Amino acid sequence: HTIYNCLPSLPLASFLLQLHLSLSTSHFFRSKSLLNSFFPNIICLLIAPGEKKKNNMAMAIAAGYGQIPFDEEMQKSFRPPSPTGAGDDDHQLLKPYKKSKRLASLDAFRGLCVLLMIVVDYGGSVFPIIGHSPWNGLHLADFVMPFFLFVVGISIALVYKKEPNRSEATWKAVGRAAKLFLLGILLQGGFLHGLNSLTYGVDLERIRLLGILQRISIGYLVGALCEIWLSRRTRREVGILKSYYLHWVAAFAIIAVYLGLLYGLYVPDWQFFHECQVKCSVRGDVGPACNSAGMIDRYVLGINHFSLTAAVTCLIGLQYGHVLAHLQDHKGRLENWCVFSVAFLVLGLFLALLGFPINKPLYSISYMLITSATAGITFSALYLLVDIYGYRWLTLPLEWMGKHALSIFIVVSSNLAVIVIQGFYWKSPQNNLMNCIVSLFVHQ
Repeated sequence: HTIYNCLPSLPLASFLLQLHLSLSTSHFFRSKSLLNSFFPNIICLLIAPGEKKKNNMAMAIAAGYGQIPFDEEMQKSFRPPSPTGAGDDDHQLLKPYKKSKRLASLDAFRGLCVLLMIVVDYGGSVFPIIGHSPWNGLHLADFVMPFFLFVVGISIALVYKKEPNRSEATWKAVGRAAKLFLLGILLQGGFLHGLNSLTYGVDLERIRLLGILQRISIGYLVGALCEIWLSRRTRREVGILKSYYLHWVAAFAIIAVYLGLLYGLYVPDWQFFHECQVKCSVRGDVGPACNSAGMIDRYVLGINHFSLTAAVTCLIGLQYGHVLAHLQDHKGRLENWCVFSVAFLVLGLFLALLGFPINKPLYSISYMLITSATAGITFSALYLLVDIYGYRWLTLPLEWMGKHALSIFIVVSSNLAVIVIQGFYWKSPQNNLMNCIVSLFVHQ
């Protein structure tokens, strides 16, 4: 009160504004309520209504060229001056200052998923070390689908943060999932030709019902339904875990069903190509020949389809999205993400030591936990690099790929680039540019 009564209003307002901006440059202190509510309100009180234009000018000059961390009402009254020094007139300063709502690190992470997919799809046959692991173990390609499912879960938490009409939101989620599923069948069901075939068409007995996009659509649907119907958000904040404890119940239920099928089903002997007899007659086998997931694939879905726990990866990403949606300070977000990631990683490694294999074809529990933890650590690192420290220029290509992820996925999965390049040849179809590129790396 002494300062307020003794000092002129305008210099004090500028001083408090400068102090506010100086404190807000601390990355972990930017969103504190004291900074974003107390200081702007005091500044508003100190500004005389009759000197609005002049005061707006003074505050804009004090603000410099950076982002103004004010409340929304104050941001509408002015914006920072241009770096060139032009347009310092009042009417330029009175234009609203718009802030982008997109999270750069989320786009960068999604772009990283697309980049990994392209690298392992076209480089896996050349460098087997980055291709899929034959059975147990982890290679670079084994991280692609869990990363996609993880980022889908984060996006669900942001899209369905506030849905007043649950029925309408459910129909939207079902429609989106159906579109993704049908698009996946079209792209990965076998309709489009690949590198070694110029023919079109698909054998209905060999159609791939559950490719990566189809599994993403199922994970998206499970995550969206959990977010719409199983969230217990109240007016009084009770904590992230308590508000979404039913999501964890759903995840444990899926894991329980998976373990019951994997270790409880009896696998009889079976034939391979109607000639080779495979001796099984066991329960709980996790080898490549006699596991129950393979039996379900053979009789119901087809080869390499059974992966219930893929939906759990999406639910884990959903919890990371809740942290992003409900916590505003960087420090709180990173602390929660690190706790989740370390816990999942330790638990996954512990299960692997107990004999639960790290296996992508089975989408084992240990594999799900370790890849989810890796996705969480990677996303946290990108968030720290891009959204906190501001090194956005390092990830601009990834951001662009993330914003156009589905379009790039369509181009890559449909082999459109291969079709265009392979369609031009010299004298013989075998003398095309694509075969020349492959022959440089692959030995006959």
